[in-house]
Amino acid sequence: MWFLVFMRLKLMPEVNFDDLMATRPRVTVTLSEDVYQILSDWASQEERTLANLLAYIAAKAAKERVEQKKESP
Repeated sequence: MWFLVFMRLKLMPEVNFDDLMATRPRVTVTLSEDVYQILSDWASQEERTLANLLAYIAAKAAKERVEQKKESP
């Protein structure tokens, strides 16, 4: 599954993938029990770790944010 994330990130022209792999900052989040359970179940269904799912969701949201900013000056 990490390969799919790699390929998706590789397709993001705004992101230098080599730099991303070299320096991967870590963050800590606090989730409600309900949100944690939903995300944990989702990750299990996709056979990935919760951290990997959250990294994918964050990368997708960041890409969408960059695209939105380009569309509306």
